[in-house]
Amino acid sequence: MSSIKEQFDSMKKQCPFCKIISKELESNIIWQDEICTAFLEINPATKGHMTIVPNEHYSLFSATPPKVLNHMFKISHKLIEIIKKSMGKTSYNIFIPIGQISGQMVQHAALQIMPVDNEEYIKEFDVDSKTFDQDKWKESHEKFKQIYPMMIANIGKKKEPIPEDQIIKIVKENLQLIEMYNTDPEGFKLQATILNAQLRNLFEGQDIDKIMIKANE
Repeated sequence: MSSIKEQFDSMKKQCPFCKIISKELESNIIWQDEICTAFLEINPATKGHMTIVPNEHYSLFSATPPKVLNHMFKISHKLIEIIKKSMGKTSYNIFIPIGQISGQMVQHAALQIMPVDNEEYIKEFDVDSKTFDQDKWKESHEKFKQIYPMMIANIGKKKEPIPEDQIIKIVKENLQLIEMYNTDPEGFKLQATILNAQLRNLFEGQDIDKIMIKANE
């Protein structure tokens, strides 16, 4: 049975976006730095359709670390300025597909910029008022209202790292974490730094090996 790291490496080798980042697959790259890469879409929805992806392989946009997302949005502003100057277009859509149903065709987080003008209106985003369900809209609105105060309270607050002794306590209370680490240390660390958002939040800024060794004592 292959380890988590081996599975992850295999996934990266098959990922077309990872191949574009590494230049293994030819593409029109228009921006690349140590965090992200931007390129023109091979099958564009509109003229000048660009995609920005993190250089590290994160399967979903929602699982990508905030600092990486912040950088991607900063780069998107630069690219939008390029679109304005080179194509003369001032209207565009920023599209972030999360999950296959939403249109995510490649399992690699991506932010897409689609310049548009009147004759290139994207009809998929048009809502037919005749089929719009008001009851479902109200139901969703009530759910959002319940969650919103909790989410908005954390905006702008600097996240404090979880104390080491508290992490050790949490790990000891969840023996499957110790078993995962002891069975496949590298795979566990991959989960705790990239693949698993909950573990990433738990171990952020910490020495994972040091904590897991103490938790084993």
